[in-house]
Amino acid sequence: MKEAGKRLLIKKVIIGGSYDEDLYQELGITLLKCIRLFVV
Repeated sequence: MKEAGKRLLIKKVIIGGSYDEDLYQELGITLLKCIRLFVV
């Protein structure tokens, strides 16, 4: 994943000051699925 995408995901998975690894993985998988299905 691009560095900018990683930073955005990390920003979104910090909840209440703590990093949620499970949420990071789930969002990463969902993002990759969306990218793969995106039609240009």
